Amino acid sequence: MRPTEDIVLADLRTLDELAPALEGKVFGEALARYYVEEHGLAIICLRIGAFLPRPTDEVTRWMWLSPRDCTQVIWRAIESPVRYGVFYAISNNRRRHWDITDTMELLGYQPEDDAEDYPADRAAA
Repeated sequence: MRPTEDIVLADLRTLDELAPALEGKVFGEALARYYVEEHGLAIICLRIGAFLPRPTDEVTRWMWLSPRDCTQVIWRAIESPVRYGVFYAISNNRRRHWDITDTMELLGYQPEDDAEDYPADRAAA
């Protein structure tokens, strides 16, 4: 999805399609947008995958966010001219399911790590 003016949204679904645990997160993103529009704040929401020193299982192999990449994506969000946005924040994992194109193009994020660089037998070590 491309921005309308300076507002960027990640792939949003209706609340009915989301697990109950995610409803609060989507509510928080909607509340943030309200404060941007009504009070002129600038807010970037990051949908952080699995923030761990190393991937630990098959799920974290596709949604892993390394400490180095986390630092970079947060810095890029702070420095961004985008007033409001919802962006996926994961490393450059070959098995990723989430599209981080907007995070890369609009925030300037260039992830450096890939979960596949950690062999499965060493992942939990």
